[in-house]
Amino acid sequence: MTSSTLGSIRAVRCIFLCASILVFVSSPVAGQVSTTFDADLDGWLVTGDNSTQWQATGGNPDGCLDVNDLATGQLNWAIAPSRYHGDWTGATTADSISVDYLLDRLSGSFLSNPTFILSGPGGRAESAEITPPELVWTTSTVTLDPNEWTVTSGDWASLMANVTSVRVGGEFVNGSEE
Repeated sequence: MTSSTLGSIRAVRCIFLCASILVFVSSPVAGQVSTTFDADLDGWLVTGDNSTQWQATGGNPDGCLDVNDLATGQLNWAIAPSRYHGDWTGATTADSISVDYLLDRLSGSFLSNPTFILSGPGGRAESAEITPPELVWTTSTVTLDPNEWTVTSGDWASLMANVTSVRVGGEFVNGSEE
């Protein structure tokens, strides 16, 4: 088991999920799973009120998922591709999931939202809320220690047995983000 990086995310001109997104999980999602956004969005989707595009430059260090928040009220979430799904029961408290953010706030007040939401048939869990600093690449890392997560339904062990959704938060401003 190792750690996972979910890439770089540029939030609020949210360069959201840029560079590498890394997740360390067990079989069948063997070992380290990562996204670097070097060539494209690599299967990532973004929900919410945004315009999203892949950028070849501007990430940490190169490509990134660039999310421009349209500020119409819906929260933006990056949705990991299916290769991040599966049995995570081999994860230890030393394993982690991380993402790089660059936040460019145009206007509005700050919000705090979970960095990650994991869900599956066995439950749902949210990591701690964060607000990344502005205009500097910041890595947010959360260990897969159940004490660092809030289980909102089901239980941790059942969730880890079949993770079917990995969401990465991308909304940190109540207002305009680019």
